[in-house]
Amino acid sequence: MKGNKKNRRVISPHEFDLQNAEKGHYWAIVLAGGEGIRMRSVIEQWLGTARPKQYCAFTGTRSMLQHTLDRASRLTNKQRVIAVIGKGHHQYLDTEERRLTGTIIEQPASRDTAAGVFVALTYIMSVKPEATVVIFPSDHFVYPEEAFLVQMKRTVCWAEQFPAFLILVGVAPESPETDYGWIQAGPPLTEGLELLAPRTVLRFQEKPSQVDAQFFFQRGDMLNTMIVAAKAKTLWELGKMYLPSLMRQFEQFRDTLAAGNPRIESKKLEKVYSQLEVANFSGELLANAHRQSLVVRLENVGWSDWGRPERVLTSLARLGLVPTFSPSACEAATA
Repeated sequence: MKGNKKNRRVISPHEFDLQNAEKGHYWAIVLAGGEGIRMRSVIEQWLGTARPKQYCAFTGTRSMLQHTLDRASRLTNKQRVIAVIGKGHHQYLDTEERRLTGTIIEQPASRDTAAGVFVALTYIMSVKPEATVVIFPSDHFVYPEEAFLVQMKRTVCWAEQFPAFLILVGVAPESPETDYGWIQAGPPLTEGLELLAPRTVLRFQEKPSQVDAQFFFQRGDMLNTMIVAAKAKTLWELGKMYLPSLMRQFEQFRDTLAAGNPRIESKKLEKVYSQLEVANFSGELLANAHRQSLVVRLENVGWSDWGRPERVLTSLARLGLVPTFSPSACEAATA
């Protein structure tokens, strides 16, 4: 496929150009390392082969990853967007060639979402430790994008105003979901702020039981989108507090980055990943760091985590859009 090779930087296993990286203020981390197990059978029925869902275009011509990268690039300079993909995922990037103009890190192994967040943050900290960072999962559907970006810009500003806190983005649930984390919000951190100001987090419960989810739903709690804005240093310190073993490995790797030898960096990161524990960013950091977190509610924006086929169909049906795959693929896959 034709594309601008000069703008495409796929790093495998790892490389990072510290000299040429633009030292900007806002950075975006796009998490695209998942394998999409719950969508696999539908995608195989549809395409005839397995492919992680973030590399699929369920409507139109842009994949979920392309949509996410486009949104991130509108929030900050596209050169300050870091996409973290899974091992072997570079094979799916030909269709993304025109879009991926930032830095792509291909992880040496799968270690869950905490590793994906902190490997990208390690690179950012080595270049711009005072940066403000936004984390975007790559499997989200949002509409309209303009309204979403307005609220994300406001969220980044809150992260600047409250640098000691993580700013979580929550949404109002439509049902008592058990696949998500739930956030119980308290009062605003400071009285007199505007209606959309962040509120304190009283409790964060990751993937509750059906009984607990029903209780949270009736109480009016929010779902965690896992979109997070924070100062890079704050996120780093919270990682050290709640994931000390993982962070010891990344702190050593950060020192290697400072040495500026790509070959040594590549070998070191492979070694780091071979020793990393499996850790979930939401369940093992956000759930424990609720006292260091604030939450803002996403308003007037349709949002869905497209982790299940029925969510894809529901989101598209509401907008009158036709999926690129046949709904019968869902029926055949779940039969």
